[in-house]
Amino acid sequence: MLKAGVALTDITPKEPLRLAGYPIPADRAGLTVHDPLYCSAFYFRNEETEVLMITLDLVFVTKKQTRQIREAIHQRTGIKPGNISVSCTHTHSGPMTTGAIFGVYNEEKLMYPEYIVTLVESIVQTAVDAWQNTFDATVGYNSTRCGKEKNIGGNRHDKNGPSDDEIYAIGIKDQEGKVRGVLTSYSLHPTLLHADSYAYSADYPGYMRAYFESVYPGSVFGFQMGTSGNQSPRHFRTGQTFEEAKRYGDTLGAAAHEALEKASFTDQITLKVDSIWVDPILKNLPSAEQAALEAEEAQRRYDEAEAAGIDYGSLRTLEVTLIGANLMATLTRQLLEPGAREGMMAAYPFEIQVIRIDDLAIVLSAGELFVEIGLAIKEKSPFKHTYIASTSNGSTGGYIVTPEAFEKRGYEALGTVLSPEMAAKTVSEALRAIEKIR
Repeated sequence: MLKAGVALTDITPKEPLRLAGYPIPADRAGLTVHDPLYCSAFYFRNEETEVLMITLDLVFVTKKQTRQIREAIHQRTGIKPGNISVSCTHTHSGPMTTGAIFGVYNEEKLMYPEYIVTLVESIVQTAVDAWQNTFDATVGYNSTRCGKEKNIGGNRHDKNGPSDDEIYAIGIKDQEGKVRGVLTSYSLHPTLLHADSYAYSADYPGYMRAYFESVYPGSVFGFQMGTSGNQSPRHFRTGQTFEEAKRYGDTLGAAAHEALEKASFTDQITLKVDSIWVDPILKNLPSAEQAALEAEEAQRRYDEAEAAGIDYGSLRTLEVTLIGANLMATLTRQLLEPGAREGMMAAYPFEIQVIRIDDLAIVLSAGELFVEIGLAIKEKSPFKHTYIASTSNGSTGGYIVTPEAFEKRGYEALGTVLSPEMAAKTVSEALRAIEKIR
């Protein structure tokens, strides 16, 4: 017999904190609340195993914060820390959970330590609520596709480039057949809202939540971002507005709902969970002087393109390339300071966690992975169903990019500290982790 529990808590800051995701403008803060940010918890237990999956409307949490959350939940519930996952939707309209944005990544330095204390307490209580209020349950899962045919997507460097338009939905029902929880995953950056928005918002996953509240009243909704390192709505959106975020959320919500309505539900499931830890392969970082010159060149290219009046999508690509170049210039300069490199290395090794629900394998990885990595894992997985939840359980300290992207020296390749060899290593390590739950 399967037991399950779900819970939901508002984690929106009570004050205007710096919003994560965009380096400029420097004063971008949550001055208003457009839609609340939530922590969602999904608890499963059968005769052999218990699993707790948490989703947060935040850009990401650190490895240290993940450890704190897991240990606190373990102390209050007995759930093994390794059986707990913490995933972020990666909204760019949530508060900073780390130190100064676009500087040296250091888990010991926080912009808002008081908020983090409150945040961790709220997450732990949400998990305890899900664990305490269990019910006899059935679970079902299914996927469908939703992408370019509905002007939803896709690859932010090339409109026709690699993308993953598969959307997954896991449903939890009680014995009366009422849907009590829905957990979804899709490979797309929640960046319908841009840096000119000064409001707290979950972006399009928030509208997916509203959609599911309308079709399954009282249900708890959660979202896990897939391999979206090079996936955004840049070439498919009609604008960076709440209206467009709603179109995305409603469209993806309807697709996930349709898939879930066709799913088979059962109370007899296999539950397994395991993790492996992955050491980084760092790239050869440029000198501070070289990085500064590259940033100057990126600025020149952007200025010339802007003056020429090129299309928005292409100009935005040059703009984020400039951001990546400026990030590396800042990082290489700061790495000259005492203790900076040790702070950066606190993110490693990073975790790849795997959760099995019958013939569904969920691969949870820290950091932002290019979609090609996720597609390769899914193709080679021995399970009938596999999806990847990135920005989970910490950060890799940079994008994991493909060798092809590294050669093109775009935003992600310029800004990361990781070698392109990490792409193949992440695939092989994820597949090794999947073997542990077969």
